[in-house]
Parts: sequence; C-alpha cells; structure tokens
Amino acid sequence: SSSVAGINDAGQIVGQSTTSSGAGHAFLYANA
Repeated sequence: SSSVAGINDAGQIVGQSTTSSGAGHAFLYANA
C-alpha cells in the first residue's frame, strides 16, 4: 500500500509505501 505525506509548491509528491513483505520505503514523485 502507499500513502501521500505532502505536496510542495513545485508539485512534487512525497510519501511512503509498504511492500507485501512489510518493508517500508519513502518516495518522491515528480511529473517530468
């Protein structure tokens, strides 16, 4: 699963995701 923590003024999205094994990962999404 994944969840969004915030969106900055540049439109970048930061959040976290969890794999099926339970490992957590941060992500930063930027539409290029």
